[in-house]
Order: sequence, then C-alpha cells, then structure tokens
Amino acid sequence: MAPQVAICIITCKRPDGLARLLDALGRLTFCKDRPEPLRIIVVDNDSSASSKSVCETQTTTLPWPLDYVTEPKRGIPFARNTAFAVAVNDKNDLVAFIDDDEIPEPNWLDELLRVQRIYDADVVAGPVLSDLGPSPPAWAVEGGFYERRRFATGSPIENAFTGNVLFRTRTVTAALGSRPFNEEMALTGGTDAYLSKELLLRGAKMIWADTAIVTETVPPSRMSAHWLLRRAFRAGVSRALTTRQLSPTRLDRLRCAMLGPLHIGRGIARLPLSVIRGKHRSLAAARDAAFGAGLVAGSLGYHYDEYTTVHGS
Repeated sequence: MAPQVAICIITCKRPDGLARLLDALGRLTFCKDRPEPLRIIVVDNDSSASSKSVCETQTTTLPWPLDYVTEPKRGIPFARNTAFAVAVNDKNDLVAFIDDDEIPEPNWLDELLRVQRIYDADVVAGPVLSDLGPSPPAWAVEGGFYERRRFATGSPIENAFTGNVLFRTRTVTAALGSRPFNEEMALTGGTDAYLSKELLLRGAKMIWADTAIVTETVPPSRMSAHWLLRRAFRAGVSRALTTRQLSPTRLDRLRCAMLGPLHIGRGIARLPLSVIRGKHRSLAAARDAAFGAGLVAGSLGYHYDEYTTVHGS
C-alpha cells in the first residue's frame, strides 16, 4: 500500500516565496513512489494570517489538498510542531518539510520516498542548492559560503535540516511525541539539528538522498559579511546548547567547549594573510572565529535569538 504523505511548510511574511513554492509543488511528478493521498500543510507563524490569501488562491489550482493553519506563538519550533501535529492527526505515514524560500525539482518528493523505501530509513534528507541571483558578489562565489555538503545517496548522516527532509511519523512520535521540536529554542534557530541529535540517540536511521534536490533563493540581504558572521555565531551557539543538553557525558561537553577557543585562535591566526589573499579568505577566517565565539557563548548557557522578526531573515 502506498504511504500517506504530508508536505509541511512554515511561513512568516513571505507570501511571494510561498506562492512560488506552492506553484512548484503543484508540478511534482511521481514515477517510482506515488503517495496516496498527498496533502500540503501550511502553518503561518504570523498572527495576522498574512499568507492566508495566497493559500486560498492556490487551493483552487493545486492537484493536492491544502490545509492552512496559523500558529500565533512566535518562533519556528512552535510552527514546526503545529505542522507536525496536524500531519500526525491526519494519520500520515511520512512527513516532509520544505522552506518557503525554496523550489523543489519535480522529482524531489519521489526521490525522498524512493530512498526511504530502499533503505527503510526513519529520516531522509537531501541537498539544498543556493541560487545567488544573476550577479552575485565575487567573494560569495569564490568563498563558497552558500554551498552545503553533499553525500552519495544512501550515506548515513547525522544532521537533517527542515529545508529538505522526510520523517517517518511513527519513529518521531514514539521517541518524542507529536511536538518533537524543542520549543525552548523558540528564536535561536537550530531546532532541526537538535531534533536530529535526539533521534540519533534513540537509534533512528538517517540517510542521504542526493537526487532529492531543492533550490533556495538567497536574497541580497543575506549576501553580506554581517549576515555570514551572525549565522556562524548562531551555529556555534546552537551546537553548544545541543551538546550541553543532549551529550551523555561531561567529557563530550568539555570537548565541545574546548573547540570554541580553537576556532577563535585559528580564525584570528589566518586573518593577516587572508586579508592579502582576498575578501573571501578574510571572511572565511572571520567566520571560523565567529563560530568559535558562538561555541564558547553556548557552552556558558547563552541563548542567541536570531529570529526576532521574520523567519530566515
């Protein structure tokens, strides 16, 4: 029997991106693993329901049913948990997440489902490519700052991010219930990485699907040194907080804390020469130091509220 699948989208004040995503989801194709049925769940984390009209318009043209829900509590994990709970209540076997600034390839979900079936995986994640626009800054391209790691299909992975992921519902609910994202990290970001760590500790099988591709539109506001350093600092804080709360031994937590000064020292040591070798080199060194500073701050219990306005800003 074909699995029952839900696609979950979290949105907040990005109606144009949401409309593009829903258009693309309407063009999904299935040659290998067609779900029956498939439905789309949009959770609007804006209390004014600013994306409601977009969803009402798309409902008339989408080949799949669409549920629109608002989550007034500000914070990505609240919205993610609401979406997941709706999917669980609808008795979906599998739940996919994709971001509202992304566009999937037509075979995106088909490939996630194929890999999940072949490897009997609890979690399947795929690549997110970055669209930097027609004229990106040279340093952004030369430094590869917006490129993400990829693996061969079938490779075991330790992190799965909600920009492109498929969960087996019963695995998540058995381990963490129907609201699995950590709501104590409401504005810090990193709750998907935190969930990955929790599921791994409970024995979940996490697999990479390199052919399940989505593309993220990178706005000009993100193509700046300020954004890159802020994001690196947040990543360090999130890594340290996750380690503090989930690592089973004090030694693991100590190792994470000691990595902070190592990254800071390495970044500072590289700065003088990197300034001569180009902006992308100096940014890479500064980003390393910022990540280390985040590790130190997070190890001391600091919470960095990155998402204080609009998701993904």
